[in-house]
Amino acid sequence: MMLRITHNADLTRLTTFGIHAECGCLVEYDSPDELRQVADEHHGLLSGEVFCLGGGSNVLFADGFYRGTVLHCAGDAIEELPPSDGQADSVVRLRVGAGVVLDNLVDYVAARRYWGLENLAAIPGRVGGAAVQNVGAYGADFSQCVELVRAFDIDRHRVVEYPAEECAYGYRQSYFKTPDSPRLAIFEVVLRLSREANPRLGYAGVREALGDTPQEEITPAMIAEAIRKVRSAKLPDPSEVGSAGSYFKNPVVPAAELPGIEDSWERFCDRHSVAHMPLQYHEGADGTAKLSAAWMIDKSGCKELSSGGAALWPTQPLVIVNRSGSAIAADVLALQRMVQDRVEEAFGVRLEPEVVRL
Repeated sequence: MMLRITHNADLTRLTTFGIHAECGCLVEYDSPDELRQVADEHHGLLSGEVFCLGGGSNVLFADGFYRGTVLHCAGDAIEELPPSDGQADSVVRLRVGAGVVLDNLVDYVAARRYWGLENLAAIPGRVGGAAVQNVGAYGADFSQCVELVRAFDIDRHRVVEYPAEECAYGYRQSYFKTPDSPRLAIFEVVLRLSREANPRLGYAGVREALGDTPQEEITPAMIAEAIRKVRSAKLPDPSEVGSAGSYFKNPVVPAAELPGIEDSWERFCDRHSVAHMPLQYHEGADGTAKLSAAWMIDKSGCKELSSGGAALWPTQPLVIVNRSGSAIAADVLALQRMVQDRVEEAFGVRLEPEVVRL
């Protein structure tokens, strides 16, 4: 597509919640040259508030109207790069446009038996958003495949590059989400994949979905399809039910705080005559523990909570859905607070939203 600028634009088609939203100006572009053109010829559009929108699968426009400019990258090229000096024969490097649908990219590389992205099958969104959010599932994170991120610096009107080691990737976190980051519009990501088999089958349900297939015969495409089956059994189809995927992050706490969290949970069970179950968590090597937000939401009695047209998905309470199809942002935010308050009462831990709220 060519550069397109739309004032007072409807953003509903570019998000997955199915909640009406508009913005002061929408700039749809393919390349950094087009952004440079906007900066030179329409400077006022970039001088104020700017938000970069990818697949719209992780965002909620809180009052239905964003007064600034929304940048949407439509660049969807995928190019295999020639080997670099000293590159191992097993390594594959791809240059991928920020507008590429992540799940389409998973299929593209899986069909060529390139390993690295297969566990990210069925995650909604686009590559640019994945590079910012560091999406992940079933033992894999997008950052594990990132070699380089290219972006347009909105204030300096030039292209900048960030090697993976400068992206400060962590759990659903990156440098691009921090206050230290300049205003950037990511337009391209260089990925580093492998031809060598490396199946990650540690999560419940994935190995089972593969049946009796010997591990040495498992392909990236088989894993991607198995994960789609597991996800579809638990998660809503975004084409049928509006949502933004997992709404809350799994809390990461110092392991030393676990006894206090367990005590809070036991007291809650006693007060509400709830059957006590041991706290679910995964202890890391860095002295932290990751708690299961879905388990905490479920066990603290949140599954039946709702607000207006917003509700929790029955088989995965981590997901807030536009149940009625006519929910407004205020419904979602009210339900968010209800869940946060209940979980905090039960565990002494306040859940942090994963969804970006504007």
